[in-house]
Amino acid sequence: NFKEGIVYTKYRGLSLEEITVEDGVVVTDISGNLLYGPKEPSVGHYLMLECLSARPDCNAVIHLHCDSVVGFFTGTRWTSMPYVGIDNPLILGADVHIMEFGENPEKDPSMIRKFIGSTNVFVMPDHGFNTVGETLSQAYHRATSLVSEVTKLKIALQLASSTNTEVRYVPREEVEHYYKLAPTKLYGGEGNDQEENNNNNNNNNDDLRSSINIMINTEQTRSELLESAHQSLENVPFVTGSFSRTNRLGMEIDHSVDYLKEMSGTSVKYPGQFPPYLTSIEYIGPRCNMTSLWSDIDAFEDFIDDVYQFFKGDDIDAIVATDAMGFIPGTACAFKFRPKNGLILIRKGGKLPVNKDQKSKISYCDYTGTNKTLEIKKDIVANKRVLLMEEWSESGSGASACLELLKQQNAIIVGVASLNMDINETVDEIRNQYKCFYAWQELNQTMKQIHHQKQHSK
Repeated sequence: NFKEGIVYTKYRGLSLEEITVEDGVVVTDISGNLLYGPKEPSVGHYLMLECLSARPDCNAVIHLHCDSVVGFFTGTRWTSMPYVGIDNPLILGADVHIMEFGENPEKDPSMIRKFIGSTNVFVMPDHGFNTVGETLSQAYHRATSLVSEVTKLKIALQLASSTNTEVRYVPREEVEHYYKLAPTKLYGGEGNDQEENNNNNNNNNDDLRSSINIMINTEQTRSELLESAHQSLENVPFVTGSFSRTNRLGMEIDHSVDYLKEMSGTSVKYPGQFPPYLTSIEYIGPRCNMTSLWSDIDAFEDFIDDVYQFFKGDDIDAIVATDAMGFIPGTACAFKFRPKNGLILIRKGGKLPVNKDQKSKISYCDYTGTNKTLEIKKDIVANKRVLLMEEWSESGSGASACLELLKQQNAIIVGVASLNMDINETVDEIRNQYKCFYAWQELNQTMKQIHHQKQHSK
């Protein structure tokens, strides 16, 4: 008889630490009328009801008085919240709404209708915060993600102040991109059916001995969840390269899509596999150290030969390498391909030793948010068929700038080669426009999983 559902909460005067199923739970309708229980719910319950009523897509609300969040927003007096971490926008799914000081939605719950449709988290700076979610688990992880981001922001602001630098925030366009991914990547959606994906994995990946599928279960505690994650990692043979991408609480982001199949690159020598030469790379959290690959001559040669096998049928006049790490594989490729115009360098701004009128420049913003300039000698690549050699494409901004610079100089771009290409709009656009070799996708994330597996095995 309750078309809008019923609501479970606790009664007034009882703390969450004291509540039991037998004593403490009360049930109301969406209007707050008591249906079951010994006492009326707390005064904040009517704010929760307003959230549920205004957001019929949500089935859970969490209200917390978190010291770090209250202290942060009363101290900064920010009216909007940027991000320094890229995982939390994916979880929060929309901008955090920060209410004005003195506004009290517990006294007038109707005021939240002005903004609740465009946010999943709202902060009362001198009181606490609320999160909403389709499930209790979703609302919970939005709560922990807000606290996480506030902690990161506080540390970043303190360090920037002490070192006289500026905090580097996640660019707005990236934040919007993660917001768009949130409904399908993290919390399911069309094409992410758990059972169907598991069946596909079992049918199509007989070579893999195990696959990690860690899903949040509301009955599991955090410690149980992490323990199950460790046990799953122990059962995955290192040589298969089968890893699940999980956030810091163990939630599987890819919803049982086999990581090996999804992240494999364009390797000719090791199709659909984790190329063994990549195991020479060291993971020095939070990034990879590819210099360990250059110092392993067999692995280095194997990588260059893989690039050669991919492009050997193409007519290439020159290898173009990017400053500075790209010079290393670029030089090796020049010796392997032996193009008639050898190796051509794209230098960082101010590093090319020719007169200004002989330079062609382009400016761009790199993955850290820093504005940079690249330059090349004019006419050196004009009408030449070139292969662009990068060592790593993370945001894709550097590779995109190099390609634009080459096009401005009338180069004929045969393709792009890199150890790694991440998955994002900029890099995907490069993949769509050019022939690309990449040994792996999201390699930094994969090496992190390998590193953690090795450490746990020890």
